[in-house]
Amino acid sequence: MKMKKDLNNNSYYISKSIKEMLDKGKYQVHHKDWDRVYIIDGEEGSGKSLLGLQLGYHLDPTLSLNQIVFTGKEFSEAISKAEKNQCIIFDEAFNGLDSTGASTKLNRLIVRKLMECRQKNLFLIIILPTIFLLQKYAAIFRSKCLFHVYTTSKGDRGYYRVYNKLNKKLLFLLGKKMYSYAQPYIRKSYRFYSKYPINEDSYRQKKLKSLEYEEEEGKITKDVLMSGAYAALLNIKYKITYLQQQEFMESVGVRIHLSNIAIRVRRIQEVCDLKEVCNKVNYEKEKLLKDNVPSNSNVPLSDTQESELPLIKPLFPSKPQEVAISD
Repeated sequence: MKMKKDLNNNSYYISKSIKEMLDKGKYQVHHKDWDRVYIIDGEEGSGKSLLGLQLGYHLDPTLSLNQIVFTGKEFSEAISKAEKNQCIIFDEAFNGLDSTGASTKLNRLIVRKLMECRQKNLFLIIILPTIFLLQKYAAIFRSKCLFHVYTTSKGDRGYYRVYNKLNKKLLFLLGKKMYSYAQPYIRKSYRFYSKYPINEDSYRQKKLKSLEYEEEEGKITKDVLMSGAYAALLNIKYKITYLQQQEFMESVGVRIHLSNIAIRVRRIQEVCDLKEVCNKVNYEKEKLLKDNVPSNSNVPLSDTQESELPLIKPLFPSKPQEVAISD
């Protein structure tokens, strides 16, 4: 049994073989111009965050709350501000992401920042529900190993298995479709215990505050994406320029610059093909008209028939009010 000491002289357990593996990584980072990326996954409440803190503290005894992040924004800032050979822990990555587009955006951010990790010779620990949420680049090629945290059939915490680079690759390729950890089977398991190497209360407070902020920011993002989708539809289908949209919005009391409209449209472009979506909208409209007009009739819809078609909710409020919009 190998006991480690934190700054307050509190001890926590790290398996001898795991310590040796981490120490080899530390030597490569400090003396051979490498970085190290580790992934920790497991179900919610299994203790993967605690394991991440213990491993991170062993890799970097200067580990502080500033190096533990919970959102994409915090992650980006921490990597940019990190000093050489520091450890950054991205905790709860992908938690709360309710769309493929949001996951894709976070994956792109991780890939970009991995390049910066290499230049600064950093240790990076990514903690998330499952490795299968990552893209291949990070999951297979850039990460050194996977620590898979699990609970026993009796609900006991504090267990994990380690997938080396080869086994991690096999797991990702064989298990991604069904999110299965069955192959390859790793018999050897390790233990960790409930000892925090940093102040537990401070860590929990920061975690709660960050996740609450991310939830609120997510609501704002949805509104931004919705307005971007409408702006794109008006521009592509009806040839209404961003300047014309800006002028119209100003005429109803909403102040927004055309550059902000363009930014919102670009955010939509990051998650979908706008032309394809607009073509689908056009198809649905034609189908709707066809279903409401007799097949043997070439006569346009009467006012009565047209009024019976399902209505699209208006883009703008009926009573304009002075509202300043910014990103």
